[in-house]
Amino acid sequence: MFFSFSSSKLIPYILPVFFPAAVVVGRYVSYIIKNEKSYKIEAWGYTFISWGLAYGIPHFLQLRNDPDLYEALLPYLNTLKPLLCTGSILFLLFSYSKFAKWGFVVILITQISFLYIVNAVGPFLQKTSMKPFAEYIQSNQSPATEVVVYGFYPQDLPFI
Repeated sequence: MFFSFSSSKLIPYILPVFFPAAVVVGRYVSYIIKNEKSYKIEAWGYTFISWGLAYGIPHFLQLRNDPDLYEALLPYLNTLKPLLCTGSILFLLFSYSKFAKWGFVVILITQISFLYIVNAVGPFLQKTSMKPFAEYIQSNQSPATEVVVYGFYPQDLPFI
């Protein structure tokens, strides 16, 4: 059933993973809420991951040697860095206080905000499609024309 949803093969293969992942995450959240002492370890891990993302994403973008893309994403990066760092520090502070369960709310708010910013960045990172190229080949080829793709087969290039 999942494999006939779209012409792309990526979505149907990933879709069946969401339900077991939701069960695993739900069990983990249930365990964390019941065991407040594990918050301290989780808080330090979350802090290291958040700071790594906050300072690693800009360096990764600089390594791509695309200054125009980096300049376009700079306002988002300037929002993302304080968001991740502040969220992780608040979670760390809550984990050492008597309000440890509120740290989970801080994580949720931080992650939802992170996903909102990453969603806004998405159009800058999209790569072009092969569809116009495939349409050009189909309209200008003769029946004996052979099309060869080297290395990989793009999903939106139909069999000709």
